[in-house]
Amino acid sequence: MSSQKYSCSACHAPLEVANRFEKTAKCPYCGTVNFLINDSLDLSGHTGEIYDSASIFQVGNKIKFSQGEEEISGIIQARVRYEYDEGLWEEFFIQTMNNQKIWLQEDEGELTLFKKKSLTKKIPPVEEIFAGSVIPVNNQDFFVTEKIEANIQGVQGSLPYKIKSKEKITCIDGNISGKLASLEITPSEIFYCEGQEIGYDEIKVL
Repeated sequence: MSSQKYSCSACHAPLEVANRFEKTAKCPYCGTVNFLINDSLDLSGHTGEIYDSASIFQVGNKIKFSQGEEEISGIIQARVRYEYDEGLWEEFFIQTMNNQKIWLQEDEGELTLFKKKSLTKKIPPVEEIFAGSVIPVNNQDFFVTEKIEANIQGVQGSLPYKIKSKEKITCIDGNISGKLASLEITPSEIFYCEGQEIGYDEIKVL
């Protein structure tokens, strides 16, 4: 994985972006979130601090875990903290050594590994989705277990997606064909992921 060197759009401090596919990078000096557009950095106009938490995971950590018989290792490239009425949760973006892109969600002492999937058809309007409903996602039944409104409290590191601190999102969790599934809906994008629970003892921080 090659890195690119830029200057922060706000304070002009040096800013390293992991590779050319990254779309969001937070300045470690002033905290400004920058967007990478056509090989230049554009100021998003938003900042967001992530204060220390009890999590064992940090940006830059090398980690190792298993999926079935496959052993996977990678580096935590970014950390996103979400806040909602009942508290906080965090998601860590992992770039693996074999170029997989994985999200590790940490919520109330539980871990879930998610992989982003493509949506092939439109989903129903958000206002028509509620806990207990079944919606069509990629020609399969998605059973909704939870729907919450949240804000992105802060971002650390760099991401291959555009994410703004303080942006409002709708999170829809459930299951599809026996797998955990999640929809995150922002004003500009819809992220669909499928995942599986994993224990703390199944992940090693190197």
